[in-house]
Amino acid sequence: MINRNYIECLTCGTKAMTRTAIGHSDRQEFAFPCSGCGVEIRFAMKLDQSAPSFSYDWIKGAKWVHEPTLPDLENVRYLDGENLIPKDMKGNFSPFLLTSSLPKDPIEYLKQRDVRFFASQQVWPKLKELHVHIERQNATLFDKLARELEYEEPLDDWHGRLRAELWALEVYGAWFRPFTSSDEAFIRQRINLAESTAGSALAALIAELIASHGHQALFTECQRVRDEFAQLYPALSSLYQTLYWPEGAASLDDYQLAEKRFAELRPFVEFQSSPQPLRDRFNSESLLSLKRRARSPLGNSRQ
Repeated sequence: MINRNYIECLTCGTKAMTRTAIGHSDRQEFAFPCSGCGVEIRFAMKLDQSAPSFSYDWIKGAKWVHEPTLPDLENVRYLDGENLIPKDMKGNFSPFLLTSSLPKDPIEYLKQRDVRFFASQQVWPKLKELHVHIERQNATLFDKLARELEYEEPLDDWHGRLRAELWALEVYGAWFRPFTSSDEAFIRQRINLAESTAGSALAALIAELIASHGHQALFTECQRVRDEFAQLYPALSSLYQTLYWPEGAASLDDYQLAEKRFAELRPFVEFQSSPQPLRDRFNSESLLSLKRRARSPLGNSRQ
């Protein structure tokens, strides 16, 4: 669905028509420079997927021009949060039509894209609820939700329920990392090597993490990043299409994102600037978590 509207720059008075694709999330935020003076114009929309319906929320750097007699302006901004926007876009074709043939298998790409949207908007809230039941030790509600998520292994104690949560996180995460099976196999080989050579050092690490409650803090941080990613995914989803392009068929340099919510990416880059000891400890906790799962009845479950 495409919605057409008109704006007027508050700085230079340049008018433009916006052609905005209505997406699958509950919020969209777009930003672009005025074609006349270059000052940034930014606006947001609220989307109700249950209705479905939408409304324009706020706008900065411009104002909406509600004049039904305005002609079709040549100055058009094509905005689509779920598809890449060609930088040289012209004519009346939508970004979806201009990019839909780029993937090697367009049907498979669209199928997996829809799965990721469903996962970020519908499955992730259930995984958060699952963790709440673990924290509150509510076995009845945990077991009910785990079965709804199609977990089939026994749920006889809280060790079994922890394995269920890790399994659910693994299934969820796999939807967002296509074409990585060979990389995962290599990582598992390195984990097995580390486990076989760590000896008593690994047991000491586990004891230290448990005593300091560091494992809880790290897991909380992981949950926070996962939650931020689920909320931001609709604005980044179009980047996934590049993973499905045949090698050399197109260049990301020729495209741009319509939704520029870069401030919300901060949780994903803060870890890179954290002190080295924290990153080392995070990597150790990752190893510990994977080691626990390697010993679980789920065998090859991954987070």
